[in-house]
Amino acid sequence: MTSQGVRLWAQRFHCDRCTADRDDHRSHGTLTLVRRWYSLPDSYPGRMPKADALAILIKGKTDSQRLALWEQSPFAA
Repeated sequence: MTSQGVRLWAQRFHCDRCTADRDDHRSHGTLTLVRRWYSLPDSYPGRMPKADALAILIKGKTDSQRLALWEQSPFAA
């Protein structure tokens, strides 16, 4: 994919639990994130409380890592 003369590669992530998709476009050379967007199903719940969203961000091993993930999350209220 080419955007404004920059070669990009795209990656799609699909959540089997809620059926949402996340599309990332990264620059080809540096892998820098250029664009990210979410495709949410019509049945997708609205934003959830911070405590609930933190509970599902299990990638972070410490509270500070989970908080950093929370700040980038589409679930943030």
